[in-house]
Amino acid sequence: MSPFRSPVFHKALYYIQTNHLKAWSIKNQEIKAQKAEQDYLGLGATRLTTLPNSLFIEESKVDDEGFEQDLDRDEDFADTPAIPFALQPGDLIFCRSSTAGTREQFAVYLGQEGLQFQYFLSDGRWLVDRTIDHDSPVVRGFASPDEVQAIRTHLPKQEIVKRSSVISYDLLRSWAGEVPRSASDPLLRRLALLIDEISSFRRENLALLDSVIDKVSHDVYYQTLDWDQVVHKVMACEPSNLSPATCMAVYFALKKKPTRVQIVRDPKAGILRFIIVSKRSASRFDTVVDWGRDYQEAAAHSALGKNVKISLEKNPLTSFVDKARRIILKSREIRSPTTTGHLGPTLSHSTDGQVSTRETGETLSDDDQMITEFLWDTCIRSPTHNRTRTIYNSITSLIIRAIGAYPKLRLERKIGRLLLQELGVLSPWSDEFDHDLLYPTPSTKGSHELDSLQAEARAACDELWLHDPGYLPELDSMASLRHDFDLPALCVDSDYTKVRDDAYSLEPNPSIPGTHWVHVHVSHPSAFIKPDHPASQFAAKTIQTWYTVYSALPMLPFSLSKAMSLDTGRPALTVSTLLKEDGKVLDIKLQPTILKDVVILNAEAVDATLGTPQPEYATMLLGTPTDGSITQVTDKPSQAALDAVHVHRATLQNLKTLMFSRVNYRMRQASEWPDWPHVEHDTDVRSTISHNQGPDQLSQTRHFLGDPPIYCFASPTMKWITMTERQEKESVTQNLMILAAESAGKWFADRNIPAIFNCATPHTDFPVSKLNRLGLETRRVLPVSYLSSTPQNHVFTGINQFLRFTSPLRRYQDLLAHWQADAYLRAESDASSNSGATITKYEPPFSRAQVDQKVAGLAGYVYGMTRKMNHQQIHLRLRALFRAFHFKEAQLPEKWDFLVRNVSTRGKEVEEDSQLRGSLLPFAFDAIILESRNKWEVGATINSYLPVKIELVDMSRGKVICRAVGPLQEKPHFPTPMKIVSHPVGREQTTEK
Repeated sequence: MSPFRSPVFHKALYYIQTNHLKAWSIKNQEIKAQKAEQDYLGLGATRLTTLPNSLFIEESKVDDEGFEQDLDRDEDFADTPAIPFALQPGDLIFCRSSTAGTREQFAVYLGQEGLQFQYFLSDGRWLVDRTIDHDSPVVRGFASPDEVQAIRTHLPKQEIVKRSSVISYDLLRSWAGEVPRSASDPLLRRLALLIDEISSFRRENLALLDSVIDKVSHDVYYQTLDWDQVVHKVMACEPSNLSPATCMAVYFALKKKPTRVQIVRDPKAGILRFIIVSKRSASRFDTVVDWGRDYQEAAAHSALGKNVKISLEKNPLTSFVDKARRIILKSREIRSPTTTGHLGPTLSHSTDGQVSTRETGETLSDDDQMITEFLWDTCIRSPTHNRTRTIYNSITSLIIRAIGAYPKLRLERKIGRLLLQELGVLSPWSDEFDHDLLYPTPSTKGSHELDSLQAEARAACDELWLHDPGYLPELDSMASLRHDFDLPALCVDSDYTKVRDDAYSLEPNPSIPGTHWVHVHVSHPSAFIKPDHPASQFAAKTIQTWYTVYSALPMLPFSLSKAMSLDTGRPALTVSTLLKEDGKVLDIKLQPTILKDVVILNAEAVDATLGTPQPEYATMLLGTPTDGSITQVTDKPSQAALDAVHVHRATLQNLKTLMFSRVNYRMRQASEWPDWPHVEHDTDVRSTISHNQGPDQLSQTRHFLGDPPIYCFASPTMKWITMTERQEKESVTQNLMILAAESAGKWFADRNIPAIFNCATPHTDFPVSKLNRLGLETRRVLPVSYLSSTPQNHVFTGINQFLRFTSPLRRYQDLLAHWQADAYLRAESDASSNSGATITKYEPPFSRAQVDQKVAGLAGYVYGMTRKMNHQQIHLRLRALFRAFHFKEAQLPEKWDFLVRNVSTRGKEVEEDSQLRGSLLPFAFDAIILESRNKWEVGATINSYLPVKIELVDMSRGKVICRAVGPLQEKPHFPTPMKIVSHPVGREQTTEK
């Protein structure tokens, strides 16, 4: 057969022609846009004094999806690969892989080879990938072990890699290939049957599936549901009671409406979540779309010479566009817009650290508010629709073009954010934290249930404890079991701490020479509130106290926490461990107590007395703090604080020695001690403004005057230390809390009491012995941390039953354990009072099945919230550098250290991108390295250092763009801690570099 008749040839020809036409179309659109701009604008000034009528300016038709980069998606050679959501061989998902083409299709998970995952696709091919885009329900065990093995026989038996041209390293490579029909036919037939069953269910249940959105939507509020909740609302049953075809049909019905439902799979726990727009918002957004279409139609008629004045005057978009222009012109007298999608700082900044607002002189009508809410939903809310472009994106682009404030910029999502900042409905420093719908915090969109629970919890607690009446034995369910604890209880904490939930004591044990009782005292709220108390229900939702850059989001109402805070005369639950001098544990007790002598000691004074070295930090301060505490990384203890510690120096020294012995004992007992190097690098950021937008702030427009002070501090360099070295650096307080977790876990395990245990297990292909041998540059899978209702080994500490127990005021996991322990202690007391009988009936407040349910949701929530907090830190650190570099608020070093971490495998993000990725030290900014004239970056190795200069602080990408200015070396070029401070006088009227 002639090669020109080959289907392969025609397929290749098709792609060549398509790509040529696409390239021509893009270029043609750019030329048309430039011509329209030249005809309309005639811009000369850097800052606009008038805004062009850019109704007819066409935006770039380049697909912008590739430019929306997730901060966490860069591959890191040394890190654990993305676990495919707890899939087991034979499980079926619906997914997309760029390696196998752009369309979504069914895939059967086959297993793992090294750090790559293997799948069989419904188009008959196999796929090897490190990550896969997957947001569907999982059909467990769809393929039998025999069917899986028949296909895996034809797959690679090792990782697929390619040699990097930039770095001396083999990169993992995604690949798809053909499976012989003889092996794939049985599974392909079953997949075809599944598709037929889905179609049949759809035909027979059209009315039900067409009403799915209405069944799951709230009338007024955004809400987030998991898959079980969605199925309950739609089918009134559990997902396990449905056939795979029914589950997938419901899923596809939801997936058809991307403007109403966003499907997100929790990246840690594998929980499927659905962010659902309210019926009210959806109706309002449909109205905005209609206005946009009418506006677009008027533009088309105008191009034909028709008079569209009356039509435009009637359209609410016209009024909004005019109002937006007036507000933006006033805004640009105060702040400069930037191409990174963020406003700069106030041009004539104050030095007092205050932030105020000024009215814009404009009021947003209800129609205007509909448009700002529409823009927020399309451009701001988090998580983002990275994969899906809808009619909302087109209408948003039309609105931005009509305003005409950004004629030379690609109309990406970031420009929508810049528009809302210039309109004054978002603050210039607003970040993802304020707009997250997956994990909403109080007083934000989607938090209506949380807000209601919080109000109820506060009211219930304030009624009893608002004025801190002290210990109330009549409310104490453990009052009859408490005994007075007369020894000093040392409470070591910062002077700024308002709530203290742990303390410790040391007691010699004369009955066994050479042994001591180590007592850890923990606040005891579980004795005063039951699991069904409003405060408990709120705690179950928030999981733990969260610390943002600006403030704390407490798990329990402050009135309750303050009343339960440890102090003399207050109740506690005491974990007592009998230790030999060599670190061996002889006995463990749990007992409710009343502390008779609580001694509060300054943490820095304790460290200084025990000779613990204080770390040195690099710092960057932008602005003038109104609260000096934000710049206090480690306080220098006063002489009074040192004197107070000196009284208890012998006790603290003995505790330190015992804790060191306990750590060494665990190391000796462990079959394999984890001692591979890991990164030690601290970084933090603080600010003092409360910038919570609140769910209704989109209705107000105002100018923000001044900028919040930002204080960043970090370790000067990244150091590699072993687990043993880290253990030796832990403070005595940290080691005592670990001991309490170990002893409480052992006490629970011996009595078979269900609780939420922390566990960490090595991957089968990467045992501890192998990890200890691997070099720093070698890919590895680190032990997986997880939660379980039964104790499992925690490899990082060498503890077989690790139960967090010492922060019941701040962690729901600890509070639940306290409820379980209280119930057992009461049952034990009842049994002993009944002629010393043993416990025969013990019903814990939470059964093992109920604890398992808690575990299923808790891990993913903690991961998601932690990631959310980290993103806020990253955003604010980057904004500090953004202000300092582009607006000259501070004198920065000319050269910085760049630590090589990885190479991007997804192509170039920016022009001249070398694809080298890593951290800009000391503040650990994610960074992109551009190609240098001398090619300094070529041949880089993992964990080597490049001297670089900053070229751009890209707020939209969350990265710093740099260029190498010197050769690589193994150690940092600039290890001396830098100290960056704002200029003492107002900066010049500068715009972005």
